[in-house]
Amino acid sequence: MGKNRINNGFKPTLNLGLKTEQAKLALVRYISDLNLRPGDKLPSQETIRAELGLGNATITRALNELKQDGVLATKRRIGTYVLDSNADGHPARIIGIGAFQSGDPGVGPFYSCLLHHMLTHLTESNCQAIIFHCRPTYGKWGIELDYFPGLKRNVEQKRLDGIILMADISSRAWSWLEERQMYPVFVGANKGISSGVMIDYRQSVREAIRILFSNGVNRPAVIMYKGLTSASVKSEFIKLTGNRRGFNPRKFYFAETQAKGTPPKVIEKIYSLPKNERPDGLAILDDQLANEIITEITRRRLAGDDYLPKFVVQTNKQIPIAFPIEPIAKLEVDVDVLASNVVAFLIDKLRNRQSVRKIIWISPAVRLATEAKDIDINRAEQIVVG
Repeated sequence: MGKNRINNGFKPTLNLGLKTEQAKLALVRYISDLNLRPGDKLPSQETIRAELGLGNATITRALNELKQDGVLATKRRIGTYVLDSNADGHPARIIGIGAFQSGDPGVGPFYSCLLHHMLTHLTESNCQAIIFHCRPTYGKWGIELDYFPGLKRNVEQKRLDGIILMADISSRAWSWLEERQMYPVFVGANKGISSGVMIDYRQSVREAIRILFSNGVNRPAVIMYKGLTSASVKSEFIKLTGNRRGFNPRKFYFAETQAKGTPPKVIEKIYSLPKNERPDGLAILDDQLANEIITEITRRRLAGDDYLPKFVVQTNKQIPIAFPIEPIAKLEVDVDVLASNVVAFLIDKLRNRQSVRKIIWISPAVRLATEAKDIDINRAEQIVVG
């Protein structure tokens, strides 16, 4: 078995305290990778020495300190066994997370919820997380690592074992991380990165259009925030609807720019059309955007406009929204599934020391409405008063 599989490239040092701390981290990681539970016996010290590539004296000091910390214990005729691998806050790995700051365009409840669930799953996997917030990018894609203060320095000083990215980085930055055996993974929605756990927006469009057509819709429209996935979604929408006589799908695809505090521009585009040419079904691939659009349509209906399309909305399972007009279906994304998959994917790469590039696609679950609803009067009155 290769030494670097366990010790993650730690270099010997004359500082015995630091060397012991590194050995303790390597031992906790070793316990985690072997999936040892409380009561399980550790392999012999000779086996551990061969696995970790450390001297007997260093291993002995590390084992003794882990016993003092409550991680290990020793019994006569049994040997050293695991008492509690999570005792005293000893992490098996230290994982960096590259994420946008709160207030950056695109950082909403879904993003924050995803980060929270990832932190939970990392903790359950006995990992410690360090978040590196990205400086404002003003909509820029393909970000360099310099936008994440402290990230490169921590990688160069071997303080991190792996990295999860919630922000799109350049291919050059991605290669730089791989060269230093960080084995990065991406989570979210992206078309330029070939390794990570991603929401399958094309499948969302397929399901939404299928549902709208089966409910008698003739002029469906797709609405989403503009981003790296919008081009592939548009292409899928055109492929699904382009053969319908008299229907121009390019006219009914709307990529909304994220601008907080202003009404979605798509509203005016839709209402500028003659009533008989407006879309009679809206597939909206963001629940916050959908709430703004449905709220505005509700206001206009209360003011006398009778326009009422059917809605299919992509939603967050963990943060449900009560829309004033009930969608005929919801495409439910389970944030916890995203989080658990990305953590498991990264840890598997780290354990095997392999820079595997693959995409794990997460498709939304279809939730059909139990009954058709028009306007929630109480909510509608609150909207008008507000």
